[in-house]
Amino acid sequence: MMVACDIPLFKANHTEFKSFMAKYAQKKVPDQSTMRKHYLKEVYENVLEEIRSNIGDSSIFVSIDESTDKAGRYVCNVVVGPLRQGGRGYLLTSEVIPKVNASEIAKLFDNSLKLLWPEEVQRDKVLIFVTDAAPYMKKSVVGIQLFYPRIIHITCIAHGVHRICEKLRSQYANVDSLIANIKKAFSKSPSRIRFFKEKQPDLPLPPQPVLTRWGTWLEAASYFAKNFNEIKEIVEGLDDDAACVIFAKKLFANKGIREELAYIQANFGFLLSEGNAFKMLQKRGEPISNPLAILNSIENNLKQAKGPVAKIILDKFYKVFQSNQGLQVIKKVAAIVNGEKFVELPENIAINEVEFLNWAPLVSVDVERTFSSFKATARKFQNAFSSIVLL
Repeated sequence: MMVACDIPLFKANHTEFKSFMAKYAQKKVPDQSTMRKHYLKEVYENVLEEIRSNIGDSSIFVSIDESTDKAGRYVCNVVVGPLRQGGRGYLLTSEVIPKVNASEIAKLFDNSLKLLWPEEVQRDKVLIFVTDAAPYMKKSVVGIQLFYPRIIHITCIAHGVHRICEKLRSQYANVDSLIANIKKAFSKSPSRIRFFKEKQPDLPLPPQPVLTRWGTWLEAASYFAKNFNEIKEIVEGLDDDAACVIFAKKLFANKGIREELAYIQANFGFLLSEGNAFKMLQKRGEPISNPLAILNSIENNLKQAKGPVAKIILDKFYKVFQSNQGLQVIKKVAAIVNGEKFVELPENIAINEVEFLNWAPLVSVDVERTFSSFKATARKFQNAFSSIVLL
């Protein structure tokens, strides 16, 4: 129960915890060290058995990503899941690795599957490998495919769309500076937030984009395009000598910035409309035709966009997705599933594997979410430790 609820085991040693369990459950709570030595491994083995049982005889996908913890260590998570309708991903491994390179990723990949299949690794059942487009991830596939010859490597298409938005951001330095300085101005400043609410009580506060979160910069640009005059009036009314406020005022005085925001909204706002492409791509359990349709819609909209910047962004789109070799294979599978004629099935894909590949994940959202859970758990431990120090 404590592990499932992310409750630190040392909480079991708290006097109130022990007295509560003794009073209402008539049970004596074992010491935290006893739980770790004798019971935690059993819980771990039971979870592994549940994962093996849920995957069964299905072909599987693997997704790997890395992040850094507060101590600066490299934490690498491995998610596996069955390739079938309704199949979900399971966090199989979370390890601290000494270096982030291709050999460490390949080693972790193999060790994780030995954990899933301790008796004999079912190498022919590993069909899909989803990662971001980091060079070391791509390089690791060369070694992995020597032992897992049927594997198709797909770089996350949501990451790809985000890279396109990053290219767009790089074209508009003034808009980027405006978003960054307004974020600073209204972040952790109660007086400015109060002034904002007095001037525009019905207008939400400016978004605070995080560059590593998909689409948040574009959402901020769209916000400023829709509320330009209101935000300008508020910023100009601030009696503040903070550098971010002074710089924001200068940017609002720039004659071209209003037109730049209008251009971005008119030509690239479609990514946020019709359900938001980023959110739609993060849906679980979708057949491959759904995310591919979203990608096709993005391509068509980019073709219709006007101006020299639109051409730069379209070229970036082609560069990102045409280099995604695994995605090209999946497109052929989708065409066959959709009944299109004159599409040749790749020789390394068996006929019976097409139905499995129809449920292949094209985004690494499952493994991304494990890091959110990891950080939330780490925060709970940090808060609990801070409480002990205060006591």
